[in-house]
Amino acid sequence: MYLQRIRIVSLGIIILFCVGLAVPSLINSQDSIGDSHIEPVFQVAENLYIQSNEDWELQGWPGNGTAVSPYLVENLTLTYFAIENSDVFFIVQNCQCLDIGLLFNVTNGIVKDDVFVEPFIIDYCDNVVLSNLTGCSFDIINCNNTVIINLRAGEPYMYDYQYECIKIENSENVTVEDCHFIGSPWGVGLIESNN
Repeated sequence: MYLQRIRIVSLGIIILFCVGLAVPSLINSQDSIGDSHIEPVFQVAENLYIQSNEDWELQGWPGNGTAVSPYLVENLTLTYFAIENSDVFFIVQNCQCLDIGLLFNVTNGIVKDDVFVEPFIIDYCDNVVLSNLTGCSFDIINCNNTVIINLRAGEPYMYDYQYECIKIENSENVTVEDCHFIGSPWGVGLIESNN
């Protein structure tokens, strides 16, 4: 009887040991399988409407507005996008905008990896970077020191007066680099702009 108990206990210890070896590898293989199928999750927000520097903090956006820790808006589907009268550092990235996008009287902004269904208007801005954007048309008006990199514009929003994918008007020091245009008579239209 005593010998049978020792055999049962020994067998139990061996089984526990084998299970202990197998469980971590099963957990790790499940994690790696799960990671390969993860899609980015977009949270839905009513809108992004910043009217002044104070709104960034009042609305609870992460960051503090410095170059080291800019305010951050990311992974959202927005029905409306407007940032006005802001000169703190901010980044809007990996978002989808379902209505017209607007930057007005803005300095020190980066808008990257975003999709705009309607036109995106940048007016009276300085030191703004637009990178990896997809949309129908982009109007750069009264701006200085604007950088546009890897913009993909489809058939523009067809107002009677506009046929360009990018319209640059009354602006200075604008860089347009590595952009792609589809379905438009002109890719870039320049009106009274320098450099």
